Amino acid sequence: MESSKNFYSDSIVFLEHKISVYQQQLSHTMLEKCNFIIEVGFLTVSVNENNNIILENLICPVQFTQEGVDKILEANFTNSEGTIKPVVYFSRDWYSNRLQECENSLELLKSQSA
Repeated sequence: MESSKNFYSDSIVFLEHKISVYQQQLSHTMLEKCNFIIEVGFLTVSVNENNNIILENLICPVQFTQEGVDKILEANFTNSEGTIKPVVYFSRDWYSNRLQECENSLELLKSQSA
């Protein structure tokens, strides 16, 4: 019973943190040259120190220019089931979607832990 209580409280704290970060990202009103986020499955596209494309699960993923998006879309992404098509989002849309998902999950967790 105690471990499930810890799970709920830890998850609630984590979701509240993500909500805060996403709200902060959405509060910025500026023109951005790098305003695209690319998802492949449940992960976002990033680049490592060698400038190679990698997939990561980040709260604040790397944002790309249109030129970067075009280059990344030339790459092939596969898993055991075959090819995965990348999905490109405007960063504000991506953050809005994640914020809504976190708010929904937080509401559900709070109702389950009550």
